[in-house]
Amino acid sequence: SSDSSIHLLEEAERGGIMNYFSEIVCNAHHKDLAISGLLKRHALDPAQTCYVGDTCGDIESARRAGIRTMAVTWGFQDPELLRAAEPDFMVNDFNELVALATRNGNSLGDCGCRERN
Repeated sequence: SSDSSIHLLEEAERGGIMNYFSEIVCNAHHKDLAISGLLKRHALDPAQTCYVGDTCGDIESARRAGIRTMAVTWGFQDPELLRAAEPDFMVNDFNELVALATRNGNSLGDCGCRERN
């Protein structure tokens, strides 16, 4: 995230999702490079990795890094702008995101979530 670590970590803690991350990158302004670094450091399979973001730039950065994208509609940009960026998935609230992240062994391949229209 380009957000500060204090805000982001507090939100993740409050949402009860800290245990799903081995690393959270904050203050990232070249997100495609940050994503590529995470993939390499943690030996992640891009096909099994999804970036959650709230801007069209997030969606574009994740695509450049070769991973799937999930847009959250309650963040920075208007949901219609996000939809136009064609993310792989869209979620409308934090509970939906948590449900998606905890379903089917954290695999977004069979998550059953609503794909973009």
